Amino acid sequence: MAKQLRVTPEKQLSTIVTLDALAPGGLAFYKDGSLFIAALDFVNSQGAILAVNPDGSGLRTIIPPLARYMPNDLVFDAQGGFYFIDFKGNATEPKGGVYYVSPDFSTIRPVLPNLSMTNGLALSPDGKFL
Repeated sequence: MAKQLRVTPEKQLSTIVTLDALAPGGLAFYKDGSLFIAALDFVNSQGAILAVNPDGSGLRTIIPPLARYMPNDLVFDAQGGFYFIDFKGNATEPKGGVYYVSPDFSTIRPVLPNLSMTNGLALSPDGKFL
């Protein structure tokens, strides 16, 4: 069981959300203030991208475990879409990669497929370089 915690400026700690089978790997705030969570289930070699309101309400699934990705990090672009990494594969079987999710969250397309255990993701300040 993994918890996403919040610390206030007054140093008060609270739980935003508790995830039962998923281990959070990366977090990013969406333009509406919701927190997106890239989370892994190592036991079942899958994961999900979830979103939750800052107060912990409204937990929703953006990319479900059945999609068979292992999201471990994500970053939003200026249009409201996001890139995420798929933390799969190894040196002899590169099965992971970098993917892009459209701003309406309806389409996932590969950007850099066939990578091994991809980890870490960022955009340049001007959004031109991944």
